[in-house]
Amino acid sequence: MNSQPSHITRPKTIWSVLFTAAISLALSCTVMAGNANSQNAERGLLVKTRKGAASDADVAADVASGGGRVKGKLDHLDVTVVRVPAEKWAKLKDKLSKNPKYEYVEEDAQGMGLWTPNDPSYPNQWHLATISAPAAWDITTGSNTVIIAMLDTGVQMDHPDLQGRILPGWDYVNNDSDPSDDHGHGTATSGTAAAIGNNSIGVTGVAVNAKILPFKVLNSSNYGYYSDWASAMMAAADQGARVISMSMGGTTSSSTLQNAVNYAWNKGCVIVVAAGNSGSSAPTYPAACTNALAVSATNSSDTRTSWSNYGSYVRICAPGEGILTTNLGSGYASWSGTSFSCPIVSGVAALIAAKCPSLSNADIVNALLQGADDLGAPGRDDYYGYGRVNA
Repeated sequence: MNSQPSHITRPKTIWSVLFTAAISLALSCTVMAGNANSQNAERGLLVKTRKGAASDADVAADVASGGGRVKGKLDHLDVTVVRVPAEKWAKLKDKLSKNPKYEYVEEDAQGMGLWTPNDPSYPNQWHLATISAPAAWDITTGSNTVIIAMLDTGVQMDHPDLQGRILPGWDYVNNDSDPSDDHGHGTATSGTAAAIGNNSIGVTGVAVNAKILPFKVLNSSNYGYYSDWASAMMAAADQGARVISMSMGGTTSSSTLQNAVNYAWNKGCVIVVAAGNSGSSAPTYPAACTNALAVSATNSSDTRTSWSNYGSYVRICAPGEGILTTNLGSGYASWSGTSFSCPIVSGVAALIAAKCPSLSNADIVNALLQGADDLGAPGRDDYYGYGRVNA
């Protein structure tokens, strides 16, 4: 949908965030930033000597007395670089900090270089910085073994920023094997989730290396039948999709949609659905289905957009206003709506699945919810869910 609110609505998901699941997640896949101590037998210290208080030999002796070694020196700062076995690090730091010869003793911390794609329009994709995508990309840019099923108006197969990433899908509107996009919405959502990054053209998606499995379930006017949505969800699950992204919705509840969501969930899929753009708290479907992850929209100020739906079924939010992405005709355009918040969350889910392939869909959902940046009232609320997604 364009910048105007459309008929797209979201599911009501009733998730409970279990601490036991968090513990399981931590045990099965720990992603470490900062010091990465689990990967190093040594840790670092930076020791600043007070002017004239100690010679290099004195410093070396003090360091050695605690089991450390001098690695080098920042001469202009009179700071000695120290390495010490991890198990002795805290004790040596405390000992040196109490020594009046030293002005300060601090950790020689580790950081990560932020992978930045060379796509020319990447600097205009404000949403990627907001969700901390560059930091996530230094952990993983995704995997071509992770499939995101895009249920939408189809996709432009030969778009230069999507070509080669699209798997054979299905057109439920015309009942054939050519899910080409005759509206534009599906091409835009697909690029939001997984446009090719670092290819020196256009934009980048969230899950840079993910595969897209397109199902055309909306016609050229952006409308479609629940029966097609249900069929596509089950087909996506059967064809190995890890994430199902649904930027669509209706206001009528449906046992058929709920059963299809359950089918995909039981097959291990993460089902992400746009909440809708009518500024209403009325539930939409399949967003409000149990086992669906409903997404509301935020703007560049990290506040909910006025047109985003809200309610008890909303579990998470993501940028959804002015999202620069792939457009029909091999071009690029800015789109707005929870339709674009949804594939952003889908892309983050795909990154988690790529980094930690053994996680269950429940683990991935809990990681998304627990890792979100809390907005609005403390804790979960009807406008932001558990917070804005943080890759």
